[in-house]
Parts: sequence; C-alpha cells; structure tokens
Amino acid sequence: MSELTLGDLGLTSEQTSTLPAEHAQMLAATLMGIAGGHNRVALEHAVAAPFANRQLADLGARVIKVERAGSGDFARGYDETVRGMSSYFVWLNRGKESVALDIKLRPRRPGAAGRHAGSGRCVRAEPGPRSD
Repeated sequence: MSELTLGDLGLTSEQTSTLPAEHAQMLAATLMGIAGGHNRVALEHAVAAPFANRQLADLGARVIKVERAGSGDFARGYDETVRGMSSYFVWLNRGKESVALDIKLRPRRPGAAGRHAGSGRCVRAEPGPRSD
C-alpha cells in the first residue's frame, strides 16, 4: 500500500501549513488506521456514497463495488475522457474493486439483503433509478 498524504485526504496546504511534518505524518497514519484492514461492500451510484466509500478506500479499507449485472454502473458511460473511461466514474471509484451481480429482490425469493437481515451484517444501498 502506498504512503497516504494529507493531500490525499482532501486537506489543503493552507489547512496543514502550521502542522509540523512529523505531526502531519502521524495524523495521516492515524487516519489510515481508521479504515485499514476493513472490508466494505458498496451498493452505490450517484455521488455521495461513491465519494464516501472512495474516502474509505483512500484510508486503507478494501471496498468492493457491486454493479448491476449486464449494464454495470450507469456512470461508466458519461464520457470517455480518461483513457476511454468516464472521468466521473474514475474519480469516484478509484481504489475500489468491482463485481457485477444480479441481487434484485424477487417475490418469494429474497436476495442477499433479505437473507442477511437481522444477522448483524450490514448492507446499505442507495435508491436507484427504476428499471421496471
């Protein structure tokens, strides 16, 4: 894993200019320890959740992004600015692993979220565009 800097955490040089270098390194290491070693399964799209999970990935968490089977994340098609990929998608999803799964809940056949309800596992999903 590469060394994390305070700039990677979104802090500007103005915000950290009065912080001695050794303290800045300790702060970065402390923040890295917050998420380091944790796994997170992310059912996400839009901006808020992908950005939050990207921050966790930057802090050392293993983030596995679950995308729609067949079509993937719709943000992949926004543009082709970054070596043929969407700049928006690349910016929000750096540092994440990705898997395409069909986890849509069907009548009388609960998906992963239904099977794990109440088990102590956490599954969080943002509401998405309807595909009925």
